[in-house]
Amino acid sequence: MDQSTLNQLTMSLKDYNPTAYKLMETVSGSMEKVAVLLLLLFMGLNLLNWNQQLKSNGGELTLQLWIEEILKYAIALFLILYVDEMFDALSWIFNAIIKLIAKSGINPYKANTPDFKGLNFASKLMLQFVYWVVDFIGQISTKLLILLRSFTLYTYKGIAKIVVACYMMESLRSICFGFFKLYIAAVLQGLILVIVILLYPAIVTNDLLTVAKTGAWTSALMAIAKGIIYIIMLFGSQRMAKNIMQVN
Repeated sequence: MDQSTLNQLTMSLKDYNPTAYKLMETVSGSMEKVAVLLLLLFMGLNLLNWNQQLKSNGGELTLQLWIEEILKYAIALFLILYVDEMFDALSWIFNAIIKLIAKSGINPYKANTPDFKGLNFASKLMLQFVYWVVDFIGQISTKLLILLRSFTLYTYKGIAKIVVACYMMESLRSICFGFFKLYIAAVLQGLILVIVILLYPAIVTNDLLTVAKTGAWTSALMAIAKGIIYIIMLFGSQRMAKNIMQVN
């Protein structure tokens, strides 16, 4: 993994694309007003629901119920006002972990084309070309996934305040928790990507050197197969992160 890829993976959203970050800050600011209104609406619905239930049972709203509702409102309001900062802090923590893991792995294995000793010139040329194509597609896929991950995080930032307002309603609270899990899965994907990127050159280089003894065509097919597996693992990083967080 080169330094450029590591930098892109560990950049804050503000540094990765300042224009997109500023746009989402504007959207988030607008959403904040709507979220507070939704919060008041949800609180009113909760109190109305409690009042109807208690009346049907011959009771009334007590001080304890009022305190519980006010506490839920305070927590939801805190989430609305500071969800952006919470997400930024979460991203910073994962970025620090990614840098720590990749610190000794920026060039852990030089993913150079194997020498393929004992093969004729044509076979070597063919294998080198196949290896280069596979490596190129892998690099493009990596850049694309980093872009898609950042796009997802920007989107989550824009809608976060509206979603966390759901914390106020017990029936909708799972949406709020699920949203936090989705964000964690998105930042966790960066960690999975780093592990896959660091692992691939070591496995492919060593295996190709071994397989080369069995023939040029076998080596070429193995190179293609391993490249496809690598790309599948890259694109499967999102699903893997979501599975870990148990979200769809």
